[in-house]
Amino acid sequence: MKKIQSGFSVIELMVGIVISLLVSIAVAGSAQFLNTQKRITVGTNSVLETLAISYREVSNDVKMVGYGVSSCPSTTVNVGGKTIHVGPTSISADTEVPLQLSIVDGGDSSSDTITSFYGDSNTGIAYSFLKDDSTTSSFTTRYAGQVNAGGLVLLSDITKCDVYAVSGTPTFDATTNATTVELNTTFNGKAWTSSANTYAANSMVIGLSELKLVTHSIVNNTLQEYNAISDTTTKIAANTVFLKAFYGLTDGTFVRATGSWTNSGLVATGSNINRIRSVRVFLVVREPVLNVKNTTGDCDTTLAAPTLFDDTVTVDLSATTDWKCYRYKTVDFIIPLLNKVFNDATAAGT
Repeated sequence: MKKIQSGFSVIELMVGIVISLLVSIAVAGSAQFLNTQKRITVGTNSVLETLAISYREVSNDVKMVGYGVSSCPSTTVNVGGKTIHVGPTSISADTEVPLQLSIVDGGDSSSDTITSFYGDSNTGIAYSFLKDDSTTSSFTTRYAGQVNAGGLVLLSDITKCDVYAVSGTPTFDATTNATTVELNTTFNGKAWTSSANTYAANSMVIGLSELKLVTHSIVNNTLQEYNAISDTTTKIAANTVFLKAFYGLTDGTFVRATGSWTNSGLVATGSNINRIRSVRVFLVVREPVLNVKNTTGDCDTTLAAPTLFDDTVTVDLSATTDWKCYRYKTVDFIIPLLNKVFNDATAAGT
């Protein structure tokens, strides 16, 4: 006898195929959704990390402006051939910058730069005074605990101020109760021309480990730091695409810089320099991953460029290819100039 044969009918096979197709479409859609969510999550975390790094690095230098040098009573100090303004003075030309703090405006379409100048010391800033008149190659002081071989020393009186490199370990003479400090013409392997100035007894002595003349700027969508004293450039944070900075004044207003100092009535007089107590910084950071283009091959992740200053300034990102394929975040923070805020020597200008 023939066995009865059985199997799937054509209709059953078609139903099975349809169900399989629906499941495949659902799985593909879920995978695409999850991939999109992953991009957003990873991108958001990366943006927050970039903002944290950028804020930390910029604020660390800006808040130190004037540290170790703000008490210098002169208008300028000669630092390795560079003229730095450290005291209240009238600045008549851009050739006389950099200052303790200098913001150079890049206009609406380009980022600003922020330059900070300050001293640093591993043991903190301690003041001492000359025991005798100095020479161009050495001096004696009553206390030299903060002056170290290979470091720097700042000498100042009521009329002038100079920075010198320290040569060798200071030597103490118990008989005269004085320490002799020898001066050098090189520092960090570079020529360091000490001034020919001499200083009278009781002039101020400040020991420093180093001086920093640091400029923060945006180059190729990366925040970078350039130290003019050591002539070194350090990349800080990629995907930082725009930076704007305002001077924060003692009356609570924030003034935009144009042409270094000439801006909106902020003239570089001694009193105006002393009015600055903070820096307001705006940063625009983007996600590191380029988002997928739409079905027509266009970028539509971001349709409008970010804006700053209460929507009064639109950031120009048109020079970046496919800029609309990225997501952006804008942050606004204020950095107090701590050394200036707490320094009575500058309070007279307020």
